[in-house]
Amino acid sequence: MSAARRRSGWFPLAIHAHRSVWLVLRSFALLSMPSTASTSSHGPAPAPAPPPPNERMPLSSVPDLTKFFPPLIQDAICAEMNRGAEGAYYDEFEQLYWMYSGWDEVREDFERVWRPMIDEVEDYLDLRFAARGGGNMELRAELARVEANLLPRATQVHLRRQGPAGLAILRQRHFARHPVLEPSRRLTALPSLRSRRDS
Repeated sequence: MSAARRRSGWFPLAIHAHRSVWLVLRSFALLSMPSTASTSSHGPAPAPAPPPPNERMPLSSVPDLTKFFPPLIQDAICAEMNRGAEGAYYDEFEQLYWMYSGWDEVREDFERVWRPMIDEVEDYLDLRFAARGGGNMELRAELARVEANLLPRATQVHLRRQGPAGLAILRQRHFARHPVLEPSRRLTALPSLRSRRDS
């Protein structure tokens, strides 16, 4: 898909009728994730040492991570993920981070699903653009088939995005913005979700 079409008003309108795909597509455009967070040995005074990994609950033991966080946390993660590289990282997120283990695995597993789906969504948009006139019944039938296959998986990716995978990505982005911080330390002086609700 051309950059001109991305910048045009057609881009969101092309899938306006299918909000699940649009939400996931929007997350694809915003998820620019560094592979590793830069760190440094210099910076503010270290925070208290977090509990060792063997004292945290592994995320791999959770049956369904899409329903793991309460709605307030899910909504906050989704909103900050939508802000791209500028998404805020809150103290409540950090508290959850140190209660569990396996964050890198959850994030990497999400990336393995997310990256290949980019091409599928691009193909879907191209097909929808080609079928926009409505006169070609074969194209419309193919569009319906693609939508039926893509919508459930796109919705599932969106749900995963606002769970632990999204939290892990937000933490990674936070360290990319603040390379003097040490990821192995419990972060302090973070804003609270209350400040987000009050703003």
